[in-house]
Amino acid sequence: MDIGLLETRRRLTQSALHGLEDMIEALFEHPVMIPGTGMAEIPVIGEPGYIVALDHSHFLPAICRAMVAKEKFRQQHPEWPDLPLRQKEIEAMKDGSCPRCNVVGYFADSLRGRELEPTAPRLR
Repeated sequence: MDIGLLETRRRLTQSALHGLEDMIEALFEHPVMIPGTGMAEIPVIGEPGYIVALDHSHFLPAICRAMVAKEKFRQQHPEWPDLPLRQKEIEAMKDGSCPRCNVVGYFADSLRGRELEPTAPRLR
């Protein structure tokens, strides 16, 4: 492969990653508070919540994985319902009367348990 093409691909990938990072950071600028908890919902994936005043950077990998999983599912299965990412949406699909929605809900639940849960921040 041409060195110029490889460099162009690398630069485009870096640019896209920086754009995604900026977009996710912007989601944290207007937190959605969870009533009665003093915590905010994690953008895109919802629960568990986070304390707004603390560092949220440890949630970014899970949010990215969730966004990639949703888009990948949409591209691979365009005729199916969108992949839900929030637990409430997942439960609604699992409990719905649409068989395809049930399957997508159970798949999302499995995926969330394996790959989309944010890791707890490490204490120093």
